Amino acid sequence: MPRSVTRSEVNQTYIPAALLVLLALILFGSLYYFFKSDHRLNRFLASHDWESYTVTNVASTAVPGLSHLKKLTEKSLVLFLPNHSYSRVTRMTMTNQNHTQLHLTITESGYWEVSGGYLQVRPEQFSELKTGDESAFNAEQIQSIYQYFQINAEQSNRVDMMGKKSVLLTGLNTRSQVLNAIP
Repeated sequence: MPRSVTRSEVNQTYIPAALLVLLALILFGSLYYFFKSDHRLNRFLASHDWESYTVTNVASTAVPGLSHLKKLTEKSLVLFLPNHSYSRVTRMTMTNQNHTQLHLTITESGYWEVSGGYLQVRPEQFSELKTGDESAFNAEQIQSIYQYFQINAEQSNRVDMMGKKSVLLTGLNTRSQVLNAIP
């Protein structure tokens, strides 16, 4: 004759198992959120100071109004803060066909966020400082470079972690930039 099971025996057997399954689901959900979400990218970007270096050789007809520009070198230092504000200082060296250089230091600040694996930067304030031979480029040419820089700053970029100390930002216009953590 089969033995009858009491209600307390059922509670002692199935309730701890259900709680264990529920705790496992919560743990896996938390780990997914921690490692595979935008939260991870937010923490990664805010945990380092970043730098990038770009050199662009310009064909004489590539940029209307800037036929004298032959080379543009950019070195940027970027700080993403946990409160989602950021600060970037970029030193641009513009070289003309006579190898005369003009340096623009552009300071930019604003807000950032990561959504869907994309970094969206919303600049709020820009300031610039010119040094070097200001006769190398006229005011209109300098303003064109400055406007290009401002427009480029507002782009959305796909964020790919390349390692523990570098990240690849790929723009919608296929322009890519590597940010390296400053030691």
